[in-house]
Amino acid sequence: MSQDSRNNTTELSLLDDLNFRFPLRKYQKEILDLVHSKIEDGEKQIHIVAPPGSGKTIIGLQLISAIKCPSLIISPNTTIQSQWRQKLDLFLPPDAEAFGSADLIGTHEDKPLKPITLLTYQVLSTPGREQEYLEKLARNAWIEELRKSRSMSRADAELRLIELLQHNPKEHQKELSRHLTRIRRKLTDVLELKEILHENALNLVQALRRQNIRLVIFDECHHLTDYWAAVMTQLVKQLDDPLIVGLTGTPPEGKSSTQETRYMSLVGEIDYQVPTPALVKEGGLAPFQDLVYFTQPTEREFAFLKEQHEDFHQLIDELVKPTKVSDERCDASGLTNWISEKVSQACDEEQTIDRPNWAVAETPLSYLPAVQKVDETTHRIRFPKNKSRTKSRTNRINTNNSNTSNESNISNDWIGKLATPITPIAGWKGLQEHKPQLAIAYCRYMFKMQMQFPSKIEVSEAMTQAPLLEDWMILLEEYASHKLKVSSDQSDHKLYARIKSAAQKLGYGFTEQGLRKQASPVDRVLAFSNSKAQAVAKILQIEHRNLGDKLRAVVITDFERMSATVFKPLDGVLSKESGGAIDALRTLLATKSGTELNPCLVTGSLLLTDKRITEQFVRAADQYIASSGLQMDLIVKNDNTEGFSEITASSAKWEPRFYVAMITEFFERGITKCLIGTRGLFGEGWDSQALNTLIDLTTTTSPVSVKQLRGRSIRLNANDPTAVRKCANNWDVVCIAPQLEKGLNDYNRFVRKHEGYFGITDDGQIECGVGHVHASLSELTPAEVFASIDEFNQEMTDRALAREQIYDLWKVGQPYKNHALGCIEISKMREIALAPPFVRRNLNYKQHVSELRSDLVGVVSKYSFLGASTSLIALVALHLPMLVATIPFIIGLIFAAKEYRSLFASLQKETCMQRTQESALKDIAQAVLSALQRRHFIPEDISADSIRISMRTDGTFRVLLDDVEPQQSAHFISCMKEALMPVTNQPYVIPKFEYFVGDNKSPESIISTTNTGNNQKSNQFFLDYLAGKAEPRIAAYYPVPGLLARSEKGREAFEEAWNKHVSPGYIVATETNPELLNRYFKMGPSLAQRLLWE
Repeated sequence: MSQDSRNNTTELSLLDDLNFRFPLRKYQKEILDLVHSKIEDGEKQIHIVAPPGSGKTIIGLQLISAIKCPSLIISPNTTIQSQWRQKLDLFLPPDAEAFGSADLIGTHEDKPLKPITLLTYQVLSTPGREQEYLEKLARNAWIEELRKSRSMSRADAELRLIELLQHNPKEHQKELSRHLTRIRRKLTDVLELKEILHENALNLVQALRRQNIRLVIFDECHHLTDYWAAVMTQLVKQLDDPLIVGLTGTPPEGKSSTQETRYMSLVGEIDYQVPTPALVKEGGLAPFQDLVYFTQPTEREFAFLKEQHEDFHQLIDELVKPTKVSDERCDASGLTNWISEKVSQACDEEQTIDRPNWAVAETPLSYLPAVQKVDETTHRIRFPKNKSRTKSRTNRINTNNSNTSNESNISNDWIGKLATPITPIAGWKGLQEHKPQLAIAYCRYMFKMQMQFPSKIEVSEAMTQAPLLEDWMILLEEYASHKLKVSSDQSDHKLYARIKSAAQKLGYGFTEQGLRKQASPVDRVLAFSNSKAQAVAKILQIEHRNLGDKLRAVVITDFERMSATVFKPLDGVLSKESGGAIDALRTLLATKSGTELNPCLVTGSLLLTDKRITEQFVRAADQYIASSGLQMDLIVKNDNTEGFSEITASSAKWEPRFYVAMITEFFERGITKCLIGTRGLFGEGWDSQALNTLIDLTTTTSPVSVKQLRGRSIRLNANDPTAVRKCANNWDVVCIAPQLEKGLNDYNRFVRKHEGYFGITDDGQIECGVGHVHASLSELTPAEVFASIDEFNQEMTDRALAREQIYDLWKVGQPYKNHALGCIEISKMREIALAPPFVRRNLNYKQHVSELRSDLVGVVSKYSFLGASTSLIALVALHLPMLVATIPFIIGLIFAAKEYRSLFASLQKETCMQRTQESALKDIAQAVLSALQRRHFIPEDISADSIRISMRTDGTFRVLLDDVEPQQSAHFISCMKEALMPVTNQPYVIPKFEYFVGDNKSPESIISTTNTGNNQKSNQFFLDYLAGKAEPRIAAYYPVPGLLARSEKGREAFEEAWNKHVSPGYIVATETNPELLNRYFKMGPSLAQRLLWE
């Protein structure tokens, strides 16, 4: 046997002894059991989703130790690759120390390969001899792009490429790489990758075949959607059907169907998903809270933003302003009339929305007469029969030049093609289906202008708010492109140009393809505002006040300085460093926080340290370099005008992988307590278990990036006793200018960041979306909420200082159900007057009055009868004098009066007890639940106790239905939301009766223990109630939920449940009572639908 064979046998034998030396977590055991079950069933794809810090590396290595076969682990970068090597030490038995992990695990550089081979996706995807061919295709694509976008000739485009290569090769390569990426994506499914891979990559694949790899682990497999996916697919084929395990914390979202197909064909459907909250509950990750710090643009920035909005404001004022006809009358504006016509037209029975109803005519285009009627059968326009006009028109045509005939034929052919019969789309529903944003924009405009909605529109919460900037742009583009642009009036053309110019300033372009978003200076000013760096300093000051030397903070930005991006600085508004890592470092060093934290900056090309710790840093770095077995001399560059030093070294080994690991160790030791860097470095793969504060200044909203960044701060250090109750704070810094339409653009980006992300709320619920940051925040947050950002920031500060309380809210170690649950949040509820008391007793008014009277009469009769009986016995049987014999009767009357007063007061208190907002919600929830149970949407064994109502710190109520399936919960939440929505144009409503004091028409408390006037009113009301004279009034109308309103039996079930739990009243059809919609229009609380995890 050769030496290599003996070594290989020895190394493979080490797999037999691999086993994790510590207890596995519950979910890790479940994953391993699932894998074994799938293997027994002959399946070869395992897809595991678990958040950063959940121990995916441990799961992968435990699989290798269980299957005990040569394995391949592929990662996106060398940082993650090194983590696998480090974790393997936890699997080696003590007697294997002589071999060490180096004999068991290696990379493609090892000859022969080790039993466990670590590779990166890039190593296997290195392009080879076909690179030149791909570059040629990329250059052609670049040239074609220039010809189309810049109207260049091919020669000019080619000349531009040559000049760029000569004078700016960096930008030339950047653009070429962009087109190369596109080409690779297009050719991925048609090229034989063995024809384009480098010879070294092909040799590596053959080496893996000889190694007999039976297990392939794709780490961070969400990258496998394009070129890498195609390469890995070919690899799997070459390895003869091995077991595939895909590990990721964030499966790809928002990809094309082709990309999704590539991904799923490689790793299969998700087999097991570990939610982040479950790991926190189990103690595998640290509890955390998401916080936001709001800033406002600097004075100079705001002036710039305001200037960019001026044209837009002026246009909107003009377009919505009513047209004055006379001193007594004004007509609606042209825009209002146009929208009204469009909505009315769409609400017809059938309406084609993609093209106008044009038809073939026998006349040239320029002489079409006025349209009289559209034939509903053929969808053709009928023209007036006017012989003289036709004759005149014919004479005029004949006098034109000879080309007119040809032009006429072309025009008629063009019209004829447009007149091809089109399948009609059902009116408003068709518009909602094909152009939902336009439909919502129409409704929001009508809501703002207080226009009545047509009955065919089912109004949702999203429609009942003022138009946002996006809505205005959709409306303006539709109005400008379909009315003004095609108008024959020159004044309309000028207005079109003004609208287009105003839209461009705010980042919107009008094209023949429709509305297009464009890069906008407004977006950049808000995203990279100079106020954000100041906010970072304030946040760190707050955190240091709480944690002291235990603080470990990371500030993450998009770039070092703006010149590193495609953006150009805005002169006088933003500098080239605004929003970048260097700007954050420079600002922080100039504050007190800088002195306390000694911040350092680290990026892929730069390492900067606080000058105050430079000497200490260099000493520690020299020791680190020596312990790593390397030799290099550090170079310190100082600038007397700056507060930081640049550290570098004259060695090829001085690369990001080395110095990032070094500074991370210094960070955990406390040499620096704050690191500043870019998300490219601190995102995927970077790990620091000491990190407890993260400040996110990035603009990314990608779910993958967001979850990766937030996963950095919640890792636990099991060897640190001081980290037992670790609770991380994750901050977003958001710049807003709520006075301006686009002033909330940065806030909207913040909302998108939190979509699909769960976090702890102030009442201890784990909620998905931005609502977990604060109850007032949602995707529909009105600008009025930001009237005082100082209050928001103070509340966030208070929560940041309450880490211990937040830790307790997570209830670490307690059982959990591991399911999502819908809920609805209600705020701004009206004050509740006195609900009909008889409803609580399940009686009608007459029955309740009769019961009350019987109780009062009964107590009088009881004592009166007892006294009278005693007096009669004394008079007849004992022959006592009349005066003496009447004493028991008098005593009985006294007791009767006393008990009567006591019972009267008790019954009065019970009858006049005012319902709270919470109890009113419980009544409506019970009515909804009862009606849904009667119609078999929810099982009858679900009791009212499953309705859970809680109140958040800002007074917002949360309502949900527990102990039900997700679909049943969705039915309940949907119906509750619709029942509480403001009245708009719902087809059916039901009244809620309440009792009001005296002649007051608004809710007023009628019970008070201190107010004599109110006690008198209460007494009078109870007397009127007993006399049958009290009359309730309609306090409000509530919509009947659509799920129940659509059938007569559903309406009957809801009406009966409403009468039993809420109020007497009959369902009213608004079509026959339109005055109700006008009177109660928009009356209702603010609603938000949420998703919880339990």
